Amino acid sequence: MAARGLAVAVLAAFLLMGCGESGPDNSPIKLKGADKVLTAIQKNDCEGMIAGLAEAKEVAGNNPEGKAEYRRLREKVADYLVPRMADDEKAKEAYRALSALETGR
Repeated sequence: MAARGLAVAVLAAFLLMGCGESGPDNSPIKLKGADKVLTAIQKNDCEGMIAGLAEAKEVAGNNPEGKAEYRRLREKVADYLVPRMADDEKAKEAYRALSALETGR
């Protein structure tokens, strides 16, 4: 139960990071490797999502545009994983890996 509360808090933090924007940005994500992540989401491949996201983060580097594209991609992964975490152990593990990826662990 505490893990679910933590997941909700983290999701809220992701959503708050987007405050001030006019709405969701649905334009294509052009970051190299994003296609792997988006394909993994369509195939319900949690491991593929995280692996692709790690590659995309490296590609984005310190480039402001790349970082913005990476954040959008990360949000898509989180949006996929969070609702599934209660019933899907792989989604829960992938979310933990996503958190570790963000904190550099």
